[in-house]
Amino acid sequence: MHPAQSQDSVVRPARHGIFVRLAPLALAACLWAQTVGAQTAPTATGFEGLWRAEDASVIELKRCPKADQLCGYIAWAKEEGTDEANPNPGLRNRPICGLLILELQQFDGKMWRSGWVYDPQDGKTYKAALRKRDGKLFLRGYVGAEVFGETETWTAAASPVPTCNP
Repeated sequence: MHPAQSQDSVVRPARHGIFVRLAPLALAACLWAQTVGAQTAPTATGFEGLWRAEDASVIELKRCPKADQLCGYIAWAKEEGTDEANPNPGLRNRPICGLLILELQQFDGKMWRSGWVYDPQDGKTYKAALRKRDGKLFLRGYVGAEVFGETETWTAAASPVPTCNP
């Protein structure tokens, strides 16, 4: 304190002043982080649900047990049976009903990619990408680059949907 000043005339900053001034900024940063997190890990992408494939089977798309991935399971097939075409003899007796046939790892806001699709009819696994347009899904299975593949169109399954008995 300057010798010409008395203790009463000294203005002292409040001890909590910096915290009071930074609290709104910290709150805004937390809210922004939650918003960014929600964009990178969406809870619903519009792809989830029951979809009828071109062969009339019904595929259920839902979140995988692994966080932030989309999985597809056979919910119903015209011809129930086992995974006879699987290249692994140990898996040929597993039922088609409930079989995991699709796993996609990245959602960019418009499509799922970076995954695989398994075709139980031929026992082969392909790279996969899934797009949605005009209420339909377009599953692209390919080897190497997407240009070397085929696209299958899926439509929303009308209720009630038959289910298979695992």
